[in-house]
Amino acid sequence: MRSKCYATRYERMLPFVKFQHVLSLGPSGSDVSDIETEILTSYSRRWDGLDIQKESRTFHNGVIHQHDLNKTPLPIIEGVQVITCCDVLEHLDSPSFVLDQIVKKYPCRRVYITLPNGGSIGKLLLNIFDPERADDQEISAQHIEMCNAGTATVMCKRRGLVIDEIGFYESHPTFRPFTRIFPRLSQGIVIVAYVPACRG
Repeated sequence: MRSKCYATRYERMLPFVKFQHVLSLGPSGSDVSDIETEILTSYSRRWDGLDIQKESRTFHNGVIHQHDLNKTPLPIIEGVQVITCCDVLEHLDSPSFVLDQIVKKYPCRRVYITLPNGGSIGKLLLNIFDPERADDQEISAQHIEMCNAGTATVMCKRRGLVIDEIGFYESHPTFRPFTRIFPRLSQGIVIVAYVPACRG
């Protein structure tokens, strides 16, 4: 594994997405993350999205299919080359269930994951100066589980993903000068992995 620390430069970790057919897990219209929007509109050739919303919608160069990641196994969509999971796993009852499905049904594919960093400078400051607000912030954002880069890496490896790169991105302009020096304290974690070939 090549472990690299990037702050605000997640674009360096995206070249494999260019002109690929992307399966996007959990896009939800205006709530989709900035990174996911950039992947789907600027990098991908075509994309299919799975979302809990009742109506499937088509926009840009893709289509959203109704799907509950918490309850239903992933469908197999022909032609998918890359799977993105941007700011989704922390909202799920069982992130391991979704990762297991990726490994089982999409061998030899690249996987691009982003997560909020439970060890970010913003989170650390809240824990020190206003711990009650830190807890409320997690609940209001419907984050079931927060993790840092280490725990996120372990979770992915245990499900069978092979980690290629780990990076960080900073969405808060106030913290950017600091996290350029200490990227592991950035607001977000980026993991680039791939699914090995089918075993057995």
